[in-house]
Amino acid sequence: MRLAEGGAYGEREAGGNSFSYWFLAVVFAGAGALAAVAPHIAAELLFGAAGRPHDYLQEALFRLLAVGFVGAASQNWVLKDAARDGFLDEVIFRRANISLAMLAGTNLFFLASTFIPNPIYPSSPLLPTAALALGAININQLWVSGINFVKYSPEGFNTLKIFKSFFIDLKRLSNVSGLNSGIYSALTASFVLVGLTYIGLPSQTLTAIFGSAAEKGLEDIFLWQLIGTAVSMAVAPIAFTQQEAANQNNFSDPSKRTLMTALAAASAAHVAVFLPLLGTSQSGFLLFPVGFIWGVSAVASGLIAIKPKE
Repeated sequence: MRLAEGGAYGEREAGGNSFSYWFLAVVFAGAGALAAVAPHIAAELLFGAAGRPHDYLQEALFRLLAVGFVGAASQNWVLKDAARDGFLDEVIFRRANISLAMLAGTNLFFLASTFIPNPIYPSSPLLPTAALALGAININQLWVSGINFVKYSPEGFNTLKIFKSFFIDLKRLSNVSGLNSGIYSALTASFVLVGLTYIGLPSQTLTAIFGSAAEKGLEDIFLWQLIGTAVSMAVAPIAFTQQEAANQNNFSDPSKRTLMTALAAASAAHVAVFLPLLGTSQSGFLLFPVGFIWGVSAVASGLIAIKPKE
């Protein structure tokens, strides 16, 4: 999002929605922990006993989905503090709100699409109870983040201005002031491209990354599209914020350091999933290039995250 550098748009209101953001952060963090540590249990909760992982693919997908949940949880966590202190009008938090609102809206679209027969989902792989739970979480996120973005941003609810700001931001990615700025500019563009490709070409990208050996069911397609949404709409905005921090030579802000730590952890987790598959029948021709992107992110973000505050 193209957002003015700071500045209030009305009187600050401390404390608003702080609990809502805290709740969403805990929910996403808990869901991420379950998906990463116990993918079989997560699969049974979402898809029923018949949908439990039958091979390496679905277990890997649940762990990658957990990475996306880390991005959503970390953004909700910094928004919690911003809401408490009355800083939701600042650039970093308005970007977090619009990205989380887009994430939730897109997830709701995918949830609905599984229950409307179409070429990708001839039938729904989800249990009705799981769909209701996922829907409730995403509606909550869409409401909280959407309302606060509209309230605290100059674009407000003007759809034309919002779309125009995205195109203007494409130019901002080329505003590179040094090595770190260049790295995060490239990572932002890569995460958006990778995530949108997962969404638009789920079967093809699954095969390109994980090879043709694994059986790809409707459950895998659903998880993969959720992962694409998380990468392009929860992880990419964090990288964009870090590019701006690099341009300002300011990585010491607590919110930016929290997001940087989350990005480092998410990237390292991605590498941990991909690395054992390299050079095996369980890898496709895009596994190394995509894994390399996450590896660069893990190293760059990790080094900055552990660097003492200036």
